Amino acid sequence: MESLDKAQLIEKIKKEKRITFDIKEKYFKDKNFKEIRNWLEIHNIDRHIAIDIKSAGVVILISSLTENNKVLVQVRSSEKARLGIFGGGIEKNETPIQGAIRELKEETGIKVCEEQLEFLEINEHDLEYANGDKAHYIASLYLLRLSEYPIIKLDNESNGILAISKSNYKDYTNIENSNCLQLHKCWENIISKVLGIGK
Repeated sequence: MESLDKAQLIEKIKKEKRITFDIKEKYFKDKNFKEIRNWLEIHNIDRHIAIDIKSAGVVILISSLTENNKVLVQVRSSEKARLGIFGGGIEKNETPIQGAIRELKEETGIKVCEEQLEFLEINEHDLEYANGDKAHYIASLYLLRLSEYPIIKLDNESNGILAISKSNYKDYTNIENSNCLQLHKCWENIISKVLGIGK
């Protein structure tokens, strides 16, 4: 990426309406998200524009001979009525798979090694938070296959866990009522793929 002076950088961000990962790494490397948003406001740019975030997540698939396959999803405490997979932002000097392992342990207490995770895909999606802040997530997703339900110890990012299967998948998707528990749109395709829905 070519070097930009401040005026060029401001124009580029205004035009793209997003702080890409390249821009963030080159011009805001030592700033946290609050500092970046304050910088935007000082320079007459919408402080809520999307900021790229590299993240990692784990899809937990329970597959046994006696029951139908199920994916465990998190009832997220930060997003009203939203169900999602376990994961979060990748920390400095962390690889995507290391981030996935750390996030899984933090959010569920489940400890795994790299060999237990199977790479699924890179998932890009946008989120808008209650305060108006936007983020563009670039998520590396991994699959953890288990033959039985694990013992789970939830952290404060979760209000609970649900099991989604082929039989109840539609109960949590395409719901008009925003107060009902529903799978976040960005995870619908990956979970339906893992469960073999539509095959």
